[in-house]
Amino acid sequence: MLLLEKSVVSVVAHMALLTAGLIVVPLNPGFKKNELEYLFCDAKAKLIMVGPDKKKLIKTVIIF
Repeated sequence: MLLLEKSVVSVVAHMALLTAGLIVVPLNPGFKKNELEYLFCDAKAKLIMVGPDKKKLIKTVIIF
């Protein structure tokens, strides 16, 4: 899953994950906490790439 703002970095990350044979789920950076919780649980995500601006939000969503 990719939670990145639209940028060259997000395109490169997307292509790198596809090249590695992974399924990529791009997420809207405007999603709220409850929306992200649902998506992470429903998709059973194994990897989540997050931009530095969403780091604090992700820490409240993901339980390690």
